[in-house]
Amino acid sequence: MEHPITPITRTRARSTPISPRTPALGAQWLVASLWGLYKGASVQGTICEVRDTSVQVELISGIYGWAYGTGLGLDHDQQPYDCYREGDWVTAEVTGIDQGNDCVALSIRTHLPRSHFIWRG
Repeated sequence: MEHPITPITRTRARSTPISPRTPALGAQWLVASLWGLYKGASVQGTICEVRDTSVQVELISGIYGWAYGTGLGLDHDQQPYDCYREGDWVTAEVTGIDQGNDCVALSIRTHLPRSHFIWRG
């Protein structure tokens, strides 16, 4: 008796996770925005807040990250206000993930001032 062998077909994976149907899974769903991020990942976003010792970045994925200390790439005599402004575009590396606060620690690699994107026509 022969059985036909059907070829393996390509399936499409869902781009968004299936929402939880039980309350027990609800707490895990809150940190879903961090899925896919890992230490060393390259991310992009805009600076949304500049403080005395740190910079907050809103990433494309909608979560927030903080760059501070050596992650700012500043000289010893510089402050974040000297180099960064709200609205500036940055590319950064993920240096840590804080699941409890739903944010990531960043190390800024490249920085484009907001004025670089303003139309001057």
